[in-house]
Amino acid sequence: MRDVAIIGVGLTKVDMHFDKSIRDLFKEAVTKALDDAFNPDIEAAYIGNMAADEFNNQKNISSLLVDFSGLNNIPATRIETGESSGGSAIIAGFNDVASGLHDFVLVGGVEKMSEVVSTEAESILSLGMFHEYETIQGLSPEGAAALVMRLYMHRYNVREEDIALLAQQDHKNAVSNPYAQLRFEVTLESITKARLIADPITLMHCAPLGDGAAALILCPLEKAKKITDTPIHIAGIGQASDTLGLTQREDLLDFKSIRLAADKAYKMAKIKPEEVQVAEIFDSYTIYGLLALEELGFAQRGEAANMLREGSFSKNGAKPVNISGGLKARGHPIGATGVYQTAEIALTLRGDAQLKIDSTPEIGLAQTLSGAGVNSTVQILRRV
Repeated sequence: MRDVAIIGVGLTKVDMHFDKSIRDLFKEAVTKALDDAFNPDIEAAYIGNMAADEFNNQKNISSLLVDFSGLNNIPATRIETGESSGGSAIIAGFNDVASGLHDFVLVGGVEKMSEVVSTEAESILSLGMFHEYETIQGLSPEGAAALVMRLYMHRYNVREEDIALLAQQDHKNAVSNPYAQLRFEVTLESITKARLIADPITLMHCAPLGDGAAALILCPLEKAKKITDTPIHIAGIGQASDTLGLTQREDLLDFKSIRLAADKAYKMAKIKPEEVQVAEIFDSYTIYGLLALEELGFAQRGEAANMLREGSFSKNGAKPVNISGGLKARGHPIGATGVYQTAEIALTLRGDAQLKIDSTPEIGLAQTLSGAGVNSTVQILRRV
């Protein structure tokens, strides 16, 4: 199996892009990534997208997107694993290059949600839940997150404002990220006193709806070293899933898909959790971010909030987390989110100005999730 590296990164600003189509967004990200990689000949494409069928009335989206981006006649595959689609697309692209099938592969992610009203968007996102037993009974993604958050608060004697610390940190970090959707700071009170969505989840515990596209160019590490001075080695990958229905779980707070995916990635990269120096975690709801910190091995169970309060995960802390602003403030263009996260870690390891931190990290981690712990991917990147 060949070592795989990232040689190109392209991002669009996450926003409500009413003036751009899904094709426009994708082409913008791809063009930037190709330019960053010195325009190699792309041989295959894997594209994370959750719901172009519903948001944009368009199936066969992968063929449309590569055609519009000037990459026609190559194998183009859409990858869909709900909110983790972008992370799953990266793993598919990694496996392609690692196997020797192709040398230069495009991994993209895109979602354009602004073509429907917010209530319809929520209905579309609910399609990622267990329809027969949960959605049809009225359970929503916010409702599921509320159940998890309420149990977490009870079991570990944690207050809502403790969990809100992650959202506050995300917003602070997003101010310096030009690609972020919500580039403003917030107070803890503005989070806890915001409009109630599903008790105890308020609007400010939720990632916003938005449009965006992200792209990566992958190739064998040995070739990458000859192309760029800043290749980023994908040192480890992992993916795991759990039951789609919350009713089938023994413990609502056991997000084992994250833990299992991380264990695989750590083993492949031959590192331990404490060796990760910077991370982008999945926090579509703040409670999922705290659980991710614990399942990844960055905090003991029930201790993530205490570590947030101590500044352990701040931009200048021992292990900076979500310096992009996370899903809460950078935004969450569903199928693109996982690609954004890995791209952001790559940029940080390269020392790019937009996502630079005071330290010079060598190892970073990106973690995606779908729903309440359903499907998770983990990528570990290393600066060469």
